[in-house]
Amino acid sequence: MKTIIACALLWVIVIPAFGQGLKYQLSPKALDSLKFTYYRMAALKYPSIRQASISTDFVSNANVNTKLLGDDLFDGKAQIVRVKAHLTVPVVSWGKNSISSTFGITNQHLNLSSVNSYTPRLGVKNMKTNLTTLNFVASFTRTDSLFHKPLTLSVAASGLANAELDRTRLVFTGFASINLFRNPVSSLSVGLALISDRSSVTPVTPIISYSRKFSNMGMELLADMPSRIVLRKELSAKSFVSLGSELTGNFFFFNLNESNLPANAIGTTLIIKSGVTLEHLISKSVVVGVSAGIFTTPSTKLMGDTARPADYFIKTKTTNEPYLNLTVSFLPFWKGLKLQP
Repeated sequence: MKTIIACALLWVIVIPAFGQGLKYQLSPKALDSLKFTYYRMAALKYPSIRQASISTDFVSNANVNTKLLGDDLFDGKAQIVRVKAHLTVPVVSWGKNSISSTFGITNQHLNLSSVNSYTPRLGVKNMKTNLTTLNFVASFTRTDSLFHKPLTLSVAASGLANAELDRTRLVFTGFASINLFRNPVSSLSVGLALISDRSSVTPVTPIISYSRKFSNMGMELLADMPSRIVLRKELSAKSFVSLGSELTGNFFFFNLNESNLPANAIGTTLIIKSGVTLEHLISKSVVVGVSAGIFTTPSTKLMGDTARPADYFIKTKTTNEPYLNLTVSFLPFWKGLKLQP
């Protein structure tokens, strides 16, 4: 869901910034170029709309306690290294419509140690494992207006795969957002995201995007609920610091060789990263960043491939631990093909 919201966020941010009168002052080519420049500036504030990135989380040894159907399965310590990469390609745009695609990969290396196993049937030992998920998203976005307010509509098809386990999954997502107001100080957009995946906690999620500048402090509040809320400050023309929290998640496939449990299982992890991020623009399009803070995992569940979140059979609790994140990302550099409406 995060990918389609990121794609649609482009239009929520960029389109309202240009008054209708501007269209008569600039040629279509000049207007398009100005929008793209503004988009690049917005991508500095909103990492989710950057064209490409590779990000690595390092989480120190966390205490974990895992239960199977409500009974203790094992406890131990988990060290996590999670790498995420994505590339978004704007394919084509015409009139008020656009099509884009995103390619991504998530790899999680888990080092499980100091294990105490409580269920002989599923004896868990110290181990190291890698979980890799590939994803592809194709999305269609249309901008329009409703009651003279900018409106964004988007639909997407997302494919998830694990080649080693020969597992795939197809998810459909819808998104609608309307910009209620924008002025030099603040902006507010509200919307809804719909997701077809059965593993989703709720099929409908309200989305609120709010920003406000505090000129007297040289800071800006950026709230994209429920995924992110930060205070951001420009240290220089090329350096930025932010403080806040980000809600994200992880999806992975899992195969079990236990007759009384689903053979084809899926795992979902809810993650909250709270801390400080320092970013620096090292070239026209390349941003490097380092983050540090507290890594919180409110929920990790394992369930059948077609089960609802409430029907999980394994649940893991993890203590809050420090984390370090290193990221290299790229501001938008490719516009895609532009067709005449």
